[in-house]
Amino acid sequence: MGTNKRRPDLERLCAQCNLPFWPFHDNARFCGRACWAMSKKRRTTVPCKACSKPIETRLGKTHKQSYCSPECRDRRAIPVEIRFWRFVDKNGPIPEHCLELGPCWVWTGSTDVGYGKIETWSRLTGASSIKAHRLALEMKLGRPLLPGMKALHHCDKKGCVRDTHLYEGTTQDNSDDAVERDRMLRGERNPNSKLTNAQAQEIRELHALGVRQVDLAAQFGISQPGISRITRGIGY
Repeated sequence: MGTNKRRPDLERLCAQCNLPFWPFHDNARFCGRACWAMSKKRRTTVPCKACSKPIETRLGKTHKQSYCSPECRDRRAIPVEIRFWRFVDKNGPIPEHCLELGPCWVWTGSTDVGYGKIETWSRLTGASSIKAHRLALEMKLGRPLLPGMKALHHCDKKGCVRDTHLYEGTTQDNSDDAVERDRMLRGERNPNSKLTNAQAQEIRELHALGVRQVDLAAQFGISQPGISRITRGIGY
């Protein structure tokens, strides 16, 4: 039975705030109604958008907390060039195909499809984000990348932000590098491939002997444009 007086002999820690309290009865778990109500709310842990420090916040779009402190909330007060180095680990792996480059600098902050990203702010555009390796290259060059140009990796590591591993190039340059370093999923290495490399070679030999592409398409169960690409050395 409960009483209307707190019992010092049953002193314990509150299950919510972890502070000591004197309960009214044996089964009490919380020091007060506020802690009891807080325990009923669904909470989660998310990283601070500015410093990645874990913060506990309520679930739900309305109440979700994004920053751990007022200083982090005011992103204009901390230049992105300074915040950038908070998320750089300089003890990354050394690329096997180019050992002379040295270790990668691995991005430890937020990522998007394997590439690091960091939030920026301007009076014109407000809050936005930029790829971390692009920012690293722009800081090295001392200027924004030219229109149509991208930040490409010598080391082939998406999460690397070391400026000496980066260079300015086009989408075609990136594709050429992928082919040269055998990073493209060509032929039977592609999980969606319907033919083996041996079958592709057989198609080229039969086509050289005069077999029509439509007949080859029916024989191997693929489309005529697919046969055409194989005979021209595209894809296999």
